[in-house]
Amino acid sequence: MRKRINSLVGSIVFILLIGLGVVLPLVLMKGDHNYIEIESDKDFNNYKFDGTGSAEDPFVIENLVIEDQVKRGISISNTKYYFVIRNNRLVGNLYNGIRLSNVEAGTGKIYNNTIIGHSTGGIYITFSDDVEVYDNFCIENKYGIWIEDSNNCQLTNNYISLYRPITGPTSLVHRGILIERSEYIEANNNYFRYLQEGVSILHSGYCTVKSNYMDSITKTSVSIIYSSNNLILQNTFVDDNQQSIYVSYSNYTTISNNTISENYYGINLYSSNMNMIIYNSFLKNYIGIYSSSSSEGNIVKFNEFINNTREGVKLEITNFNNIHHNSFYFNNLGLLSQAKDQGLNNTWFDELTLSGNFWNEWTNSTPYPILGDKNNTDPYPLASPISLMLEVNLLLCLTDVFNFWNIFVSKLYQVD
Repeated sequence: MRKRINSLVGSIVFILLIGLGVVLPLVLMKGDHNYIEIESDKDFNNYKFDGTGSAEDPFVIENLVIEDQVKRGISISNTKYYFVIRNNRLVGNLYNGIRLSNVEAGTGKIYNNTIIGHSTGGIYITFSDDVEVYDNFCIENKYGIWIEDSNNCQLTNNYISLYRPITGPTSLVHRGILIERSEYIEANNNYFRYLQEGVSILHSGYCTVKSNYMDSITKTSVSIIYSSNNLILQNTFVDDNQQSIYVSYSNYTTISNNTISENYYGINLYSSNMNMIIYNSFLKNYIGIYSSSSSEGNIVKFNEFINNTREGVKLEITNFNNIHHNSFYFNNLGLLSQAKDQGLNNTWFDELTLSGNFWNEWTNSTPYPILGDKNNTDPYPLASPISLMLEVNLLLCLTDVFNFWNIFVSKLYQVD
């Protein structure tokens, strides 16, 4: 049932966004304002913004069209006043559409802006904590939202995409959200499409990536590199060419309640230890979970692996991992085993309860053979599958899709 719902929602998203072709050609709005540059609190006085800069009455930067400027569209740095940036259209300015640098924690909000075609970050936040970024459309930027050396920022309900699918090789990497050297960043309920990477977390910790929808990401939907203690929860990854989740030199990541379908690797673990992979669905990938290069102490439990072309779980040069209470259905093209183990001291059962995994083709209680030169087995195969109980709210999904469509047409373009 969940598979059909995800397929339906993905198809509706695709059809509605492709429907933009029905309303084209449209005339883009023309820039009517020079760039905004504020380098201290006193610079707010150079502009006639509403508000006083207090928490109750922030400065309001709104309803501007800033296009093709030789500096950033809107830049604010070294300030303590409160401000909001909303309802602006920023197109093709040098470097960034919106840049915040060294603003006082909790003083900035950025929402409901349309930001198109910038050479680095559509929205760039550096050395600025507790910034809220929501309901923005970031299109054709190198990075939709770039967070650097900033903590406790919330990135919610943003639409980040290119206009069209990426075809052929390219040296430019388009990322939806890039997080560097930052902690406690929340990226929730965002929509990503036609990018090389969805969310990239580098040298950062305690970040949460939750309830995002990622479609047609050509390289990696979520990459976690030299980063630990992060959460990847309740996301949907569809038709990503290379891998949905890549964890490299990173420990203590929890990956839970995600739906991962039609990718090469569902999850790729590389030199990463003590990670938890639990309650996920892996559907029609080439390999569900691939672990290599001495990844140790990882736990894989309560997941389902369905119709993956090769193994549901494949372990290479990876040791002391624990795989149990998973359900495997029709993986590896119906060959001898639905899993492969080339490591050492990996266990395919729960040592406390002596319970293994469910293998749909195995109808007896004898040990289930695991492919690989170590001759490992699941000695306690389960007689019945595990129910994941993943929650899907179809009405909410459809509402989000139509909201994206309506905002996209009304905010990104203006009809003559």
